[in-house]
Amino acid sequence: MATAREVAYGGFWIRALAIFTDSAILLVAALIVMAGTSFLGETGATIGAVVLFLGYLLYFPVMQSSERQATVGKALLGLKVAHAGAGERIAFLRAFGRELGKIVSGAVFCIGYIIAAFT
Repeated sequence: MATAREVAYGGFWIRALAIFTDSAILLVAALIVMAGTSFLGETGATIGAVVLFLGYLLYFPVMQSSERQATVGKALLGLKVAHAGAGERIAFLRAFGRELGKIVSGAVFCIGYIIAAFT
């Protein structure tokens, strides 16, 4: 059992399962938004695209910087996102920067994720 000072980091595969869970949740939400806005024609498509873009952009930073310190997928698996020092929750801007870093890691053939899986 980890003490207050001892930190147990989540491994790559458990975090991959959490992202898979979050992706499934976002997919269901996207389907609901698309179905709801499809009846509004071209205007609905534009509104749906904006809602989906903002939803995908903000889901992870908002959830990870919340009091829960986790997305739904991470919370289901008992993971938290915490500041390296005392385990406090991270600020929204730090969480947003992490998401931008994920884009960079995945941009070139997912090299960042492949390296993380095997190191």
